Amino acid sequence: DLPGVEGSRFSVCVNVTAAGGVERVECVSGHTIRTQEAVGREGQVRVSHHSPTLTLEKDFVLHIHTHTFHTPKVVWETLEGGEELGNYSACAMLTMVPLFKSSEAKCEFIFLLDRSGSMDGERIEQTKNALKIFMKSLPVGCVFNFVSFGSSFSNWHPAAVPYNAETLKE
Repeated sequence: DLPGVEGSRFSVCVNVTAAGGVERVECVSGHTIRTQEAVGREGQVRVSHHSPTLTLEKDFVLHIHTHTFHTPKVVWETLEGGEELGNYSACAMLTMVPLFKSSEAKCEFIFLLDRSGSMDGERIEQTKNALKIFMKSLPVGCVFNFVSFGSSFSNWHPAAVPYNAETLKE
């Protein structure tokens, strides 16, 4: 059992912080979650899930709705103590959500992939794993393509292709 949660063998706890405040958090994967505002920390919500099994049977997916959804945001995360271990690991995510007046606006995503020698080993594997997540997150009706570079560059397709089950398998 995990400390503080009787009968629980697997636990996820996420602290969600948004400068404009968190409107609501939903678990769209169907897991039961508990949300709690962080005392003394404006704009922060703690989300937790406890399970009686050691593993998740399916992905754990949260949708976080903020009061300032259409405001551009940058999220920066670093590995704590990474410098002391001789590793420096950081990740940045830029989110820009445009406002469209027409529901017919289509999105186009071009993924730029570094396949140079510096990406050998674990770096290219991490890139592949991140791409799998990105690809499953694309909106229906969008088009996408890959442009990769190393000592030369190449396109996956001559032009962006529709996002569907067939192109996802490719």
